[in-house]
Amino acid sequence: MADWVGREMTDDEVALLYREEPGQWFLFQVLAKNSRGRATHLKVVAHHRDKDVLRDILMESEVIDAGGQYVFVYADPDGKCEL
Repeated sequence: MADWVGREMTDDEVALLYREEPGQWFLFQVLAKNSRGRATHLKVVAHHRDKDVLRDILMESEVIDAGGQYVFVYADPDGKCEL
């Protein structure tokens, strides 16, 4: 399993996670959005099979920017990557 934490990626690169880490939940910090408000540049904060673990990180972690925007993504091996 690759160490994704801290990695910055584009919205297109997020699709790699569906293939490389199927069944994992990812917590991303949104770093940039396009004019329509769609996330285009993200940073992996954490990942785990249990989404509740990521919720705890989001609520309790000192690495979380209180003014930042975050998104959960499930790497669904049978689904299409959509942010």
